[in-house]
Amino acid sequence: MSNPIGLFPASNSVYISDPTGLPVLGQSPFGVYGIQNWMYPAKYQSKVTFDDKMNFIAHVQGDVIGEQNSDAKMYLCDYYDPNTGTYKVIGSSIYNTTAGSSVDLNSAPYFKGKQQLVGNSYLNPLSADNGTPLKTFMWAFSFTDLSLSTSGTYYLLVMNKLHLDEPNTDTYTPYFSEPMMVQAAWPKTLLFQSTFNTNKSDNWNIVVTGWWNDYNPSTRTGTQTYTPIFQNRCEGYVIDYDPKAVQVSYLQQSYQALQTFGKWVRMKTLKIGELETGIPPHILEAISAQILADTYYINGYPYINFNTSNSTQLGDMWKSRRPNDAYPLLYASTMIMEKYQGQAAIVTPPPPIPTRYFDPASFSPGFA
Repeated sequence: MSNPIGLFPASNSVYISDPTGLPVLGQSPFGVYGIQNWMYPAKYQSKVTFDDKMNFIAHVQGDVIGEQNSDAKMYLCDYYDPNTGTYKVIGSSIYNTTAGSSVDLNSAPYFKGKQQLVGNSYLNPLSADNGTPLKTFMWAFSFTDLSLSTSGTYYLLVMNKLHLDEPNTDTYTPYFSEPMMVQAAWPKTLLFQSTFNTNKSDNWNIVVTGWWNDYNPSTRTGTQTYTPIFQNRCEGYVIDYDPKAVQVSYLQQSYQALQTFGKWVRMKTLKIGELETGIPPHILEAISAQILADTYYINGYPYINFNTSNSTQLGDMWKSRRPNDAYPLLYASTMIMEKYQGQAAIVTPPPPIPTRYFDPASFSPGFA
């Protein structure tokens, strides 16, 4: 554990990346896609409203046994210059320090806890090692929760602390988010929300259990269970498509068909990046993570991807396009369908997204 490790799932509400990579934070993630020197430097900012409930998971090196060996803290910044690395946390008048912030994201209820799951380790793909255990952190909040109502561009800073025994020092590695343009409403955007039935490994890196609204760092537990609803917002729209149907019939005499079963389903086309100048590839990855979750919603309405294959082979999920290779932003579309037959019913108000948290007080005390 001599090197800092930071792993951020694609389901996070805003992309977080390493500022030591290519200086293109205002456009696309560092060191992942980048803007090559022959490309047009089109700008992009993630879209957030004050009421959006954002979720963030971070996996860093370390374990809960060696509590002091590693840690992760999250801060909200109202200024960041990707060219110089200069930043300022909100509420402070001093640059390049996390002290003096008027917002504390590292305590309850915004900090949901930290834990270590068995088998959650980083394996260096270029060397044969036993792996580095990872410790998982979660934060969840909205700007309304933080009593912030000033529109503008904000950044998230995750500070990864690594303690080195030889020499006996602490090093800090900063990770910055893509710029978040925050305002009261974004009428040309779609809000994607997703939930998971269980923890998921592979390249999901999702942990949904073991979080608390009232996390106590001394006991590493709480009394109010928190189950995350992941969300992301981006430009786009959903438009009607031709209904699809299941038709089962057989031919009688004189070649007359007798239908034995019929069923129709509403189909939609999901288009993202539209209505604006497009989206960078990391937003396409984030939306892919949303709609491949166990259950997902678009503007609070449940959908499921249309897929008639049970193959385990890789397949195309999107049809993407861009004006030309020199333009780094793109557009993408895919086919989706309503998930439940009950969605044909008119329910007022509509059913809320389930959180899978059951408060004991909500159950009937019984009968006398």
